Amino acid sequence: MTDTAMPVYSPFFETLYDQPSPVGRLGRGVHYSVLRAVVWSDIHGDPTSTGRFLDFAVVWDEDHDPRVIEVIEAVYFAGLLGPVQVVGERKASMTFLFDPASRLNADGERTAYEAALVKFNPDTDEFFKEVAEPGYSGNLVQSEGARAVRFVDHIRDLHKLGQKPPTPTVLHANEIG
Repeated sequence: MTDTAMPVYSPFFETLYDQPSPVGRLGRGVHYSVLRAVVWSDIHGDPTSTGRFLDFAVVWDEDHDPRVIEVIEAVYFAGLLGPVQVVGERKASMTFLFDPASRLNADGERTAYEAALVKFNPDTDEFFKEVAEPGYSGNLVQSEGARAVRFVDHIRDLHKLGQKPPTPTVLHANEIG
């Protein structure tokens, strides 16, 4: 049995799952990675007194642009990653999807969060960033809307995206299998 190491996209995020290149026939080469971070805010963005694991997906377009990680790191260090379950990148655009149970899915709250994201860009380029409600597929995947929503929902369910306490079961979950 061979042990294949996961790629390291950031020293701050553990890679739990990775598709390094396009898979299937959705959009123009969509694929994804699942990363884990320790966050100090809850699903609503409110600070917590203890850290929690956050498993989130990065949905890549065909070019697998690593500058997306620079933006996610900046969002992480600003303390804004806690409510996020999915970050999608497509055509110099990034979409952030919150935990469906987050109050940040309400328009007013979402608008404030989106305004906070505007300042985070890699030095080499500027990404348009949007925050979207559950069931959104617009800029996330170039495909017919319902298929894109099912794709994202499948990733959320398959990898149990979102926050979880740092229990021994969670700490070693990626070693099982």
